[in-house]
Amino acid sequence: LSRFPDIEVWPAPDAQWLGIELLQGYNPLNQSSHWRLQGKAYLRHAMDTLGEVEARDLIYQLNENACQYSVLDNWCWDLLETLSTGKQSDLVKSAHAMLIVLNKENPDELIKAVNTMQSQLNTSMRQAIDNVPIETELDPDQLKYHLAIGKNNLAPLRNSSSNWDAAERNLQALLNGASEGFSYWINSNLVDLYVHQRKVPEAEAILEEMKNKWPNSAFRFYELKLLVDLIKGDREAVAANAKFFASLENPDDTTLFYDALSSVMAQSDLWELSARRLININHPYAPYIAMLLYANLSGDHQALELLKTHWEASERNLWNERLQGGDEMVWREMLIGYFLGEVSQDEIFDPILDEQAFAESPLRFTDLPRLGLLTEAWFYDAILAKAKGDYAHMKERLQQVVKEGAPHYHESKMAEFLLKTNERLAEEE
Repeated sequence: LSRFPDIEVWPAPDAQWLGIELLQGYNPLNQSSHWRLQGKAYLRHAMDTLGEVEARDLIYQLNENACQYSVLDNWCWDLLETLSTGKQSDLVKSAHAMLIVLNKENPDELIKAVNTMQSQLNTSMRQAIDNVPIETELDPDQLKYHLAIGKNNLAPLRNSSSNWDAAERNLQALLNGASEGFSYWINSNLVDLYVHQRKVPEAEAILEEMKNKWPNSAFRFYELKLLVDLIKGDREAVAANAKFFASLENPDDTTLFYDALSSVMAQSDLWELSARRLININHPYAPYIAMLLYANLSGDHQALELLKTHWEASERNLWNERLQGGDEMVWREMLIGYFLGEVSQDEIFDPILDEQAFAESPLRFTDLPRLGLLTEAWFYDAILAKAKGDYAHMKERLQQVVKEGAPHYHESKMAEFLLKTNERLAEEE
């Protein structure tokens, strides 16, 4: 940088490489903003001179190499938007919108991305009808697919069945003539859509088709089937899912999570071992499993020590700064503190009880939607009630999750399962 300070003389591919190198691992809490501004300058220079396809690839590379590896990632998503809107290219703007629907949960961002893709799709369709030559790499099927995902993700956050209906129509239409690989992902997203709406027979019908047609994609099959079985309250089926996850060799973190989740919920063979395997690794959801383990074993020492360790490392004095940077782990630390009696009920619930309170809370800077935060708060308050032996309060909170919570959150399915299978809850009136 000191030898060649003039950005304008850098060829676009070199400027792109250097800009991403400067931004990999950037942390606004402990690194100077100089590096972020330098990286931004080089990437803007590259975007100005790159062709449409190369500029789209830059957006994907920045997301993959910087946004996905930054805990405080708001700066990176802001940069993605700046670069995307600065390039007058539908291809680049659609790439940015697709990344949002695949990675973000903020309703306002989802609406903006959905509107962008819908507008581009409408333009593409009009051009096709009018026989206008299309000089772009934009793929209408990809737009329809990601548009459906966006509407599916947005529907539970805006309680809009019309979004679900539109998502289903888009996905069903894409199945005609789709390639094998594309058809697999379309069906997978259809199951997700039906699970969110609690359309169990429709979800099971597609799952059966997926099992027969794609036998080598067993992991995704069991991941989706687990959610269906939780909704049904089928303990034996949930235990069978746990057996599958436990049987996989060289399990990665995702496998360990689903093994622990299904085992703990079903209380299947070796469920304690599965839970302890997860809480012994640095998994972002390990504290959640630790709370479940603690409650199920009436004060498990190892689970309690994990929660205390997380709490002691939480740096509560930096919560506001970290939240403003988009660090979702702060919310999990708040729940841990609540579980341990270090954070009050008001501190958990007051910022998320209504839209006005949420708009004034630093939690709004995270990608976590208010309804999702409420769903988790209600659910883990229910688990804390179980640890205290207060089954009446546990049942009340679980019912809130089911009736008012975010239906696409795992905790929503877990609440349904507990209400249908826990004998103590059945005794509570």
